[in-house]
Amino acid sequence: MNHAGPARVLVLTHFFTPETGAASHRTSAVVEALATAGHDVTVVAPFPSWPTGERARRYRGRLYAREELRSAKVARVWSFASPKTTTRNRFLAMATSALSQLAYVALARPRYDVVYVSSPPITLALPALAAAALRRVPLVVDIRDVYPEVAVRLGEWKRGSRIERIVGRVADALYKRASTVVTVTNTCRDDIVARGVDPAKVVVVQNGFDIVPPSVEPPYRKRDGEFVASYTGNLGLANGVGLVADAAKHFEGEGRFKFLVVGDGAQREELATKLRSESIGNVQMLGALSRSDAFAVQRLSDVCIVPLRRNLKDSLPTKLIDALALGRPVIVCADGEARRFVEESNAGVAVEPENPAALAEAIAALAADNDRLAAYARNGPAYVADRYDRRVLARRIVERIAELA
Repeated sequence: MNHAGPARVLVLTHFFTPETGAASHRTSAVVEALATAGHDVTVVAPFPSWPTGERARRYRGRLYAREELRSAKVARVWSFASPKTTTRNRFLAMATSALSQLAYVALARPRYDVVYVSSPPITLALPALAAAALRRVPLVVDIRDVYPEVAVRLGEWKRGSRIERIVGRVADALYKRASTVVTVTNTCRDDIVARGVDPAKVVVVQNGFDIVPPSVEPPYRKRDGEFVASYTGNLGLANGVGLVADAAKHFEGEGRFKFLVVGDGAQREELATKLRSESIGNVQMLGALSRSDAFAVQRLSDVCIVPLRRNLKDSLPTKLIDALALGRPVIVCADGEARRFVEESNAGVAVEPENPAALAEAIAALAADNDRLAAYARNGPAYVADRYDRRVLARRIVERIAELA
């Protein structure tokens, strides 16, 4: 590490504590590691609203606020927010956040030696490029989902469409200007390098876990003899959480099986409508919970379900790592990185994505095999402890930032 002295780091992000979710937890861990290492950190982020789309009362009607949080200065800026999770509203939230962060960089003109930006959203490329150019400083880009590739695989955009070409050019400009590109899986790295980026400046730092103590009183009380399968995380397009409801229908009439869904997101209303219209009574939506409560639900579960859409082979969800850290067996409905993870850890099983019958079969098989469940539960914590401690991983990013500064 460079020992010339502390660096002044400008962090641009759309998600930040106290918001929940993998993006917020990853960026917050990096900020905490930077501050612990003695660096001067300024975070620019919109007023918290994820995942409900609603702001706390103290932020309402404000355009800007300054806070001190975890030894870092935080500049809160305005962005559009709405509890209605439509495509239009999500775009407005991302676009206005980027414009507000750009205005902050241009008008407040903070002093910094390095810019660190977390993406998605790809719209933050605008303030990141401007900030790096304004002070002529290194730019570190942390990529969790590779755009436009991930949107094409999800079927949101067509290859060669206008939006795909525009976003591709923005991503290329960001990668070209970056001194370092950090990403979360080897598959993501391959996608970035395939765009012509120098492989030497693309590094992989995986997502990790940092378990907070689960709540003593969980938000769900498990009955004697009940087998609980849970999903915890974002109810978004990438996860296809409707698969859980379709699998649950295979167990209708069997009172032993209960399915819990924790989280919020774009697919919340669609899932709720599905449960009502198809009279699926063994699935309970618990909504967005605190991390302590969410971990309590995972810990009481007999198995945690991690579903992904068929073409998402580059994703390794933090909910999967969290489940293993808590000693819970998993069923991964995915190919690619997530499937390799569960097979290497020997802490669960992997089934074909988007196949409710395969998921139901795996649940039934595990429910009938207590010895197998116990073995998976033992294997998980040791596997992730050595490889996926978020504090250790965050320090790797901090070391790269310090070298550049």
